[in-house]
Amino acid sequence: MTIIIEKATIKMKKLLKYILLLIYVALMPACGEDSGLDGVFANKPFALVTAADGGRTSISAVIDDGKRTIRLTFDKKRDVDAVELTFQLNPGYAMVSPKEPETTMDLTQPRTVTVSSGAGEVSYEISARNETPVLSASFLFRGKPIEGVIDHETRTVSFPITTIYASEYPEELLGAVPLDITLSDGYRPTSEKVSYDLSTGESFSVYKGRNTYTYRLVADIAPISVADHLSDFRFRRGVNLAYWMTEADRDWLGYVMPAQFPLWKELGFDHFRVPVDELCIFDREGQFNEKAVGKLHELFTWCEQNGMYAILDMHTLAPREGSDSYREEELYDPAYPEFRTHFVNVWRKLAAEFKAHNPKCVAFELLNEPHDGTPDATGWNKLQNEVLTAVREQDPERIVFVPAMGWQDYNYIKYARVAEEDPNAVVSFHYYLPMLLSHYKMLAWVGYQGAVQYPGVVIPTQSDADKYPQYASFHKTTYNADRIMGEMSNAASDGRNAGLAVHCGEFGCSKNVAEAMRLAWFTDMVAAMEANNIPWTLWECLDGGFGFVDMEYGIYRINCPLLKVLTGKELTDAEAKVLLQKYGFKTE
Repeated sequence: MTIIIEKATIKMKKLLKYILLLIYVALMPACGEDSGLDGVFANKPFALVTAADGGRTSISAVIDDGKRTIRLTFDKKRDVDAVELTFQLNPGYAMVSPKEPETTMDLTQPRTVTVSSGAGEVSYEISARNETPVLSASFLFRGKPIEGVIDHETRTVSFPITTIYASEYPEELLGAVPLDITLSDGYRPTSEKVSYDLSTGESFSVYKGRNTYTYRLVADIAPISVADHLSDFRFRRGVNLAYWMTEADRDWLGYVMPAQFPLWKELGFDHFRVPVDELCIFDREGQFNEKAVGKLHELFTWCEQNGMYAILDMHTLAPREGSDSYREEELYDPAYPEFRTHFVNVWRKLAAEFKAHNPKCVAFELLNEPHDGTPDATGWNKLQNEVLTAVREQDPERIVFVPAMGWQDYNYIKYARVAEEDPNAVVSFHYYLPMLLSHYKMLAWVGYQGAVQYPGVVIPTQSDADKYPQYASFHKTTYNADRIMGEMSNAASDGRNAGLAVHCGEFGCSKNVAEAMRLAWFTDMVAAMEANNIPWTLWECLDGGFGFVDMEYGIYRINCPLLKVLTGKELTDAEAKVLLQKYGFKTE
């Protein structure tokens, strides 16, 4: 506070001295002509010279009375052939040339300004130059220099970028760009920062003396349009090639043989979802398992040649380094940034490896059943953009399935986000509701051994609800065709509102459910999805607890009534047996 008061006092003293000086000069004629200008204004005709800077402000000239020069330096580039000038003279002086104190001059070359006083005339050389704070700004992007276009009038630096695809994410590509900035002599940056976010219009500032100049950085993106391959990806009914390349602790690579690929087309399916675990296709050093990758290439090539489609699904990541198991929540944990980077790099490698396959036949799915713990998929959407950026750098036109959050819950479709101009994105959800029915006496639901019902109240009796209180809510839960139809309608509607096609990547019902109930559930599911134009892939293609093929002691059997519900293919048991034998499956 003391310092502020002292500074104010000093300013007041200076002002008072100046006022007294003016009074003294005004009274000088009364003291006789000999007084003249021998005082403070002797040989100092100009109090101030200003010039319009081309905008709504003005700049002050540097006046050197010793050299008799007036120098104007513009920090905004402007033409100097018609500079609006204002000459403010000290007492006792008058303008000679130009005659008026407010005038316009061509300063493309130095000019002469003449003033007069009682002591005679004196001339000064006046000149102007452009000295902009920022001379250049550039950065290297995808191997090419991007030069900024500097507008000193609006204080913006615009970077024209023509190498970003419409399916990419500028906030990921331009979020931390190291800029090479060249300043005019005497100008200094206000901070040591070197990287800037060009996607949000971040600013940087420079200073010279007491003046500070702030420039806004703008990415002027002219995106490269991408072809719409999704319109040609004619998928409707598919199967998951479950267990073929998952569960790395067991060698499942012989589970599906290339010679058997045609079986599912003959059964009426048109596409495969191919779940893969990272440890099945990569080793611990991050190198490809050539045998597994070779089989994927074989499948994709067969699909291209036979009018089928495939979705490569990253089903489970390897545990992060230092951990013994995969925990998805660690992808969002700031304590493990290297795990997040690892996930991005996995997809960078996959995109490069399979880039040569026809984008109209082979698609990617980023991750199975993510669950970031947020109510609106905030954590996943940020990570998804990072992964998609890595994919799009390699393959900008590949069809990509982005999973709904919450274990691919259809209720999270509304939060799916992709680049607005990306025509090749699909949001995928899974449906196993009600869980007590679809997972009856299986997996995490094996604890319930009472009765179930479909359609109707899932636990039909009060006695079972009382016996298994942890499942009692299902005694108040009803599922039927109308409910499933409504939920599929909501899924389709949320997809449309998000501007995305919708796909049901998994659905199925436990084989422990009574056959009539199970067929009724599948019938209602397929009808609801087809009524809402939702393509789907059934969970499991062979054996397992959910699908349409049964296997016991190495003997395979097709559930023909269920196959008819799924694809409309009608087979007798005998015909199904012959078909299985044709593709090398034991039937007796």
